[in-house]
Formats: sequence, structure tokens, C-alpha cells
Amino acid sequence: MYERMHRCGDIGKDLAIGFALASVLKACVGVGVKAVEEGMQVHGHVMKYGCYEDVRVQTKLIDFYGKCGLMEEAERVFDRMSVRDVQAWNTLISGFVKDGNMEAAKSFFKRMPNRNDFTWEAMISGYANVGRMDDAQKLFDELLEDCCELDMNAVVCTAMITGYAKCGDIEAARRVFDGMFRMDVVSWTAMISAYCQAGLYVEAVDLFKLMLKIGGETKPNESTVSSVVSACTHLGSVELARWIKEYIYSRGKELLNTHTVTALIDMHAKCGEPDEAYELFKQWKDKDIVCYSTMIAGFVLSACSHAGLVNEGCRYFDVMQKEYSILPTADHYMCMVDLLGGVQGLIADAYRTIVEVMPPVEPNAGVWGALLSACRVHHNVEIGEIAAKHLLEIEPENAGNYVLLASIYAKARKWKQVEYVRGLMKSRGATKSPGLSRIEIGGRSHKFRMDDIPDHLSGEDLVSKGYSTFPSIEHGYI
Repeated sequence: MYERMHRCGDIGKDLAIGFALASVLKACVGVGVKAVEEGMQVHGHVMKYGCYEDVRVQTKLIDFYGKCGLMEEAERVFDRMSVRDVQAWNTLISGFVKDGNMEAAKSFFKRMPNRNDFTWEAMISGYANVGRMDDAQKLFDELLEDCCELDMNAVVCTAMITGYAKCGDIEAARRVFDGMFRMDVVSWTAMISAYCQAGLYVEAVDLFKLMLKIGGETKPNESTVSSVVSACTHLGSVELARWIKEYIYSRGKELLNTHTVTALIDMHAKCGEPDEAYELFKQWKDKDIVCYSTMIAGFVLSACSHAGLVNEGCRYFDVMQKEYSILPTADHYMCMVDLLGGVQGLIADAYRTIVEVMPPVEPNAGVWGALLSACRVHHNVEIGEIAAKHLLEIEPENAGNYVLLASIYAKARKWKQVEYVRGLMKSRGATKSPGLSRIEIGGRSHKFRMDDIPDHLSGEDLVSKGYSTFPSIEHGYI
């Protein structure tokens, strides 16, 4: 449309030319669009038609160059501006933040005469996203000097929560959350997600229950329940699984969609209720490929894997692709590796599945982890070393991988390799969490270490005596 307008003749005298130029610059970096050459041509038209003093057009030029990753050009436009409004400052600073150049963003932030919420949010979020939480905290504290409560901007607080969660400092994230005067659904979800990322699934569920109790009009959204369903899945609690399912269904169309139903199917399957998972699958009308894949992985391939039914599992895997045209995902391949690896003599077949059958699907940690676990069970050092090599590249801080490899070496009496793996684990700062057990009493999940329970108490004693508060919970063992 702009091109046709431009070809009509001299449009420089049109009073709406500034609006047209600003609009077309915005279109050049719209959703799914990055028309760099066209945008630079429009920049030429800005100069040609004398709109270089139009603050609105100049700001759009800064935004255009910033979104194209051309921050030097964006800065040049900014430097030539005779009058800079707040939006121009914010656009340039946010451009540097998105470009990852926090030093340049910081420099302009210090020069900015009147900062608003957007400016603070951009800077604090930028520092948090790159893990520079000390810098984020300094700005956060500076902002707090003007606000007695964390009510200035929920987005800023959420950025801090997310940033601390990425750095693994869950306590600091919770302090920010607890200090907020008014939490919105995004901040609740960020804190629940932070607990899930840290493996603190009980805490995630407890916080969700607190949200339902005191959240008022702030109701969980799809992202919130996705995190909670994930927590319930990891806890393996049938009662919690049924509870969260009932809550989602009680909200009806607000939360019920293919994504949440698929998550519920996966949850019930992994909580030991394949029949419940299958009922959900049959009742849901809008099944997509992910929904089918989840049901197949959770009800067919996993079942065959647990039962050691190699031929049946391989047949279903073949039928899935040939008859239902479902392309296997990494999770399907993980089931197959686990299935083949569970049988002595098929470790090599499991490895060939990964390197010859899987491509172009990229093996994830679950796939290599299934192979490494199988190698430990069947004492296959050679393939175990290959699996461990990939795992230590994907997740170098996961202590469990080092422990599995060391166990393989120990069974083969390769003590020098055992010491090497232990040293590597220590040098990379990977620490093994205390071994935990978990039981469910009265609908609540309880965690404990073996040394937390008196030796004379049996499992029946725990239930009969109502031994529901374990020392591990009181002392914060996670």
C-alpha cells in the first residue's frame, strides 16, 4: 500500500506523510516480518520528505533498527534527535537490552532525565535475563527507595522472581514474591514455576493452594495449571492428580483445551492410572498429534517397557508411524531405548536406535539417560561411556549422571576411572542431593531421608502412629 502511495507522485506535501512513514516502519518489523532493506529505504524517504524532526517517526526508526539488531544505526538516529521524548529513550534502551548490550543500556539509563516504569522494567528484566542479579538487585533497591511496598510494578517484581529462579536462588525469589503488596497471575505463576524448576514440587502445589485461598479475583491461567500439573506428575500422587483434574474441569472452557488435557493425560499415566488417562483421551474431541503421542507414549510404549514386552513395543512403535502417521518424538525414542535397554544383549540395539533411527530428532537428556541406566544394569562400560559423554555435555551440573557412570566403573573394578569421575563431578560443582523417600498420608505428600526415621519404626508404624511430620520437613531438607 505504501509503495503504491509512493509511486503516485510527490507525497512529501501530504500532511499525513509522517503517520504513513511511522506506520510502514512499524510494519517492516511486524510479527514474523523483518524487512531490513525496505525499512532502510523508508529511512531515506524520511530524510527526503523532511520528516527527520518528527519525534514519532524518529522513534519508529530507532525501534526498527533495534529490532533488526542494528543498534549502531539506532543510536545514530537517537543522537541526531533535537527533542527526545520518553518513548525515544525507552525504545533505545529496550533495544540495547534485547541486543544483550547491558553496558550501553546502562549508560543511556543513567543519562535519561525522567525514567518511567517501562524504563525500570526494561533494565531490571535485562539484567535478570542474563543472570546479572547483583545489578538487577541494585536497581531494584534503588526503585524501592521511592516505594514503601513492592506495588510499583508487578512486572518488575516478576522479572526479579524469574531472574533469581534462573540463578537457582529460590529463597531470594520467594522474598521478592512475599514482599509484593498485590500479586497478579503472572507473579503467582512465576513463583510456582520457579519451585517446579528447582524440583520443589510440594512447595509448588502448596503455593498453588495458597493462591486459590487468598488470590481473590486473581485466578490461575493455563500457564499456572501447566506448572501445577507438572508438579503433580513428578510427585506421582494419585490423589493430587485427581484433585488438579477436578479443579481444571470445574473452570470449564477457561482452562480446558488440548494442551491442558494432554498434560492431564500424561500426569495420570505417570501417576499409575493409565485407564484414567485413556478415559480422558477418549472423551476429548479435539485431539492433535501431541495428544496422540502422549497417549501412545504413556499407555502403550511405556507399558511395554515396564512389562519387558520388546516385540509388542516395537510393533506398536511401527504401527504408530505407518498406520497413524505419527512422527516419533524424543519421548517416544526414550521409551524405545528403555524397552530395548531393559533386556540383556539389546544394549547395542538401543544405541543404534539413537544414532541410526532417531535422526533428525535430536536425542535429549532423557534418551541418553535411559541408555546410561541400562548400561549400569547390564554392566556395559563401552556404550555407558558414550552415553555419559553426551549427558555430561547436555547437563553438566546433574550429579546423577556422574553417579551412574561412577557406578558402572565401580562394577567393572575400574577404580582410577571412578576417582576421575568423582573429581570431575566436584570440579564442576555438581552435588548429589540426599536420597529421599516420599509417602502419601491423608492426601499430603511427605518427604524424608532414611536417617530421619527411628530404626524401630516400620512402615505400618508410620501410618498407625500418624507419623506425618518428618524431621526432614521441619529442617528444610529438600
